[in-house]
Amino acid sequence: MTTRNKLLYAIFSGLLLSAAFPPFPVFVTAFFAFVPLLFVIASDTEQKHTHFRYIYLTFFIYHLSSNWWISKIQENSDPYLFWSGVALDIAHPIFFFLPFILYYISRKLTNERFAVLLFPLFWTIFEWLHSIGDMGYSWLSIAHTQYTNLTWYQILDIAGIWLPVLLIALVNTLIFMLLRDGKKSDGKFAWRSIFSTTQKKIYATIIYAAIVLPMVYGYITISNYDYMEDLEQNDFINIGLLQPNVNPWDKWEKSGMEQIMTHLRLQDSLIQKDGKLNLCIWSETAIPMLDLSVNRDMKLDIITDNLVKNDVSLLTGIARLRFWNKDAEQPITTSYFLQDTNQPYSSYNSALLINTKKDGIDELQFHDKGKLTPFAEGFPYVEYLGFAKDWLKWGIGISSWTKGTEMECLTVRNDGRTAQIAPIICIESVYPDFVRKFVENGANIIVVITNDAWYNYSPGPEQHFIIAATRAIENRRYVARAANSGVTGFITPIGKTMSRVPQYEQVAIAASIPIMNADNKTIYTLYGDFLPEIASVVAVLAVIIQMFRKRQNAKEIG
Repeated sequence: MTTRNKLLYAIFSGLLLSAAFPPFPVFVTAFFAFVPLLFVIASDTEQKHTHFRYIYLTFFIYHLSSNWWISKIQENSDPYLFWSGVALDIAHPIFFFLPFILYYISRKLTNERFAVLLFPLFWTIFEWLHSIGDMGYSWLSIAHTQYTNLTWYQILDIAGIWLPVLLIALVNTLIFMLLRDGKKSDGKFAWRSIFSTTQKKIYATIIYAAIVLPMVYGYITISNYDYMEDLEQNDFINIGLLQPNVNPWDKWEKSGMEQIMTHLRLQDSLIQKDGKLNLCIWSETAIPMLDLSVNRDMKLDIITDNLVKNDVSLLTGIARLRFWNKDAEQPITTSYFLQDTNQPYSSYNSALLINTKKDGIDELQFHDKGKLTPFAEGFPYVEYLGFAKDWLKWGIGISSWTKGTEMECLTVRNDGRTAQIAPIICIESVYPDFVRKFVENGANIIVVITNDAWYNYSPGPEQHFIIAATRAIENRRYVARAANSGVTGFITPIGKTMSRVPQYEQVAIAASIPIMNADNKTIYTLYGDFLPEIASVVAVLAVIIQMFRKRQNAKEIG
């Protein structure tokens, strides 16, 4: 294959992947997007080191076309955020080298054909590893390309996004094998050769099964879903979602109390319009940094008085401060208070749940964000690299948040109704296993609070909403999502949008959400990331067995 053709093939693979990723609706291209790139890496076996430039090109195109909005220039953009986005554009495609490195290693140890057939396992392992740790970033999972193929997408409840990932990679690989084996000596393709051997018939049958069987499963699942039946068979709570549409660049500079009053006006208006609500949800850091009485001591009288008056619970984002005893063990991200250099404190991006009772409010419940946006909210693995924490801070909000360590559900109690809430803050919704653990621990409803206004008028907020829908299907739970400027709305357990409000408007919405039985858990909720774990074991054993056979054959020939 010529250099020019390799370049064109790599570009073509990148474009096919991009065309399938939301908001583009062409999901079908994901099933053959890898094929051109597989032709590149399977060619010129002696020049494999040069192939990484083409691999990089493919995934640079994929990343940039799908995540360009991270470095979007806006009027008030912070330079650090912009350059972090640019750095991500350049560096992130390198992560995609891993499955191809595994392919080349296995090809060296076994043979080329065997290594190609293992590629679906290598890709699944890569995506799984890429979802773990402070540098994890599952946003661009190829599974998300199938959201518009919602019937097929229902298999998420079996093994999470890893099953669609494996099947998409498998179909790509088998199509590549059929096309390559169908070439004649003159380089032309013989279509009749596709079913010319038993092996090729097996490949074609697997492709057919990988597409059709999930469709059958999804059709049955969607046919059996009924919202009214969920309401009848389960208790429910009336939830109000508030979308204040506050400029994210100004919220840390302007009056925080003014923003709180905006939320309270929206909340009162919604209650007046829709009647009794059990829970209102405000977006991420809806209560920004005000003063010590609010952010440390939780003196929230203006809010709690309103909640008591309306007999409603509240889940809101808040910038929480925690002060430490100077002699106590402290997180590496601890800073010292400006007014008192002897007073260490940590700042948390938190979710706060407030329940009311007859004589006031109940004990406050918190969830501190445990998955921080790399470089924007905290330096990855800063606990091991403490010297770097003061080097990379940006000027919006409170930089260097401290990472939360607890994963407890928050309990809503209102009007005799109780629900366990999975409190998911912003990018936490991108991590399948993170959300799953809340449901495994008893969450009846998933709540996502986020800002997303940083990336307004771009595909980012819509993609983030789709990822929340993915978590709904995986765990078969309703999702209530409150975003500063959108997308704000409710999602059903089959991933369909139940209701939503327009973006970039100051508006509120309410719905009755069934409290799903905590004992009803999906296979994925119960067993987590078992598929990529099995794939890892199978890949290693397969390579070892094939190596042994290869050596045995060499000895027999020798």
